[in-house]
Amino acid sequence: MGIVIDIILVLIVALSAFLGYKKGLVELGAKLFAGIIAIVITLIIYKPVGNIVIKNTSIDEKIENTILEKTTNVIDENSKISDNKYIQDASDNAVSQVKEEVLPEQARNIAVNVVYVATALILFIVSKIVLSIVISLANAVASLPILKQFNEVGGFLYGLVRGAIISLVLILVIGTIAKLNPNGSLSKNVESTYLLKEVYGSIVKIK
Repeated sequence: MGIVIDIILVLIVALSAFLGYKKGLVELGAKLFAGIIAIVITLIIYKPVGNIVIKNTSIDEKIENTILEKTTNVIDENSKISDNKYIQDASDNAVSQVKEEVLPEQARNIAVNVVYVATALILFIVSKIVLSIVISLANAVASLPILKQFNEVGGFLYGLVRGAIISLVLILVIGTIAKLNPNGSLSKNVESTYLLKEVYGSIVKIK
C-alpha cells in the first residue's frame, strides 16, 4: 500500500505538469488572477455604482416599501396579545413606536444593502465575463509560433509547482493524521512509503 501512496503523489505532480503544458502559462496565470482581479474591482466600485443606482432609480424605494408593507402586516396580525385593556394599550403603544420610528429606518438600511449586494454580484459577473474575453485574446496571442514554446514551458513549470504544492499539502495532512494515531493502519501504510515518509520527515525537521 505504501508504494501506491507514493505513486499517487508522483502522478498528481505529473498530471498537473502535463495539464499546465497543454493549457499554457497565459491561460493558467490569467485564470488564477482573473477571480482575484474581479473581486478587487467589485470591492472598489460596488458602493459608488450602488449609490448611482439608488440616486437614479426607484429600486431601493420599492424594496423599502415592500419590506414596510410585509412587516407591518405581520405586526398587525400578531398585535393582539391580551384581553386586559391596560396590557393591550401598552403593547399597542410599543408597536406603534416600532412601526413609526424603528421599522422605517431598518427597512431603509435593508433596502440599501440589498441594492449594494445585487450591484456587487452583477459587477463580479460582468468583470469575470470581460476578463474571460481578455484571457481568450491573450491566449490567442500566446499561441503564435514565436510565443507558443515559452507559453508551453511556462505552463509546464506552473503545473509542476502547483502539483508539488498539492502533493506537499497531502503529505502534511496524511503524515499528521498518521502521527495522531501511531497504531492505526494509516500509520503502518505511511511507514511503508519512501517518498511520503522522507518528505514529511524533512518538513518536520525544518519546522
